Amino acid sequence: MKCNLSVLSLLFLIKSLTAQNTPNRIPDSLIFKSYGYLDDKIYQYKNDSLKASPYLYAYLRKARREKNHEELVNAYQNMSHQSPMILRLKYADSMVQTALKSKSNELIGSTQLSKGIVYYSQKNYVKAYDYYIKANKSISKTENDYLIYKTKYHIAQIKFYLGFYDEAISLFNDCIEYFKKINPAPI
Repeated sequence: MKCNLSVLSLLFLIKSLTAQNTPNRIPDSLIFKSYGYLDDKIYQYKNDSLKASPYLYAYLRKARREKNHEELVNAYQNMSHQSPMILRLKYADSMVQTALKSKSNELIGSTQLSKGIVYYSQKNYVKAYDYYIKANKSISKTENDYLIYKTKYHIAQIKFYLGFYDEAISLFNDCIEYFKKINPAPI
């Protein structure tokens, strides 16, 4: 009886220790799914991180295995959105590091903007502004007008918060003109 209790206790201990690693296990059925499929499932379970977890890790693993920088950035961004606030900066750091390896100004700027947004959500406006400026420097070397004006908008938010109202209004007006042009109001 005592031996059975010891074996049962040992099994319970092993099970409880391995239960912590469950999110890292990826079902075999997900290994060869497309990014689109995985992304759709992540979006479907955006309010339930436990259900989204296998899809998040499958996406991350697939991007790592393929050494696909853009998809790896997307994986980290998805994980950031599903994570508690305390972990979001970790994933933003991973996004920026991955983008730097790609040498794509658009991807680098986009990830720097995302990192700035994480800092902004944490009310760390100085670091947010620093990353918005870095993003602006990278994105200005591209022809992606949407990212250019999105970055301007975030810079304007910080300037407004800091009391530089004239500069902020000027940037906001530039953004309004651009977004009206690409998405005109219905008549």
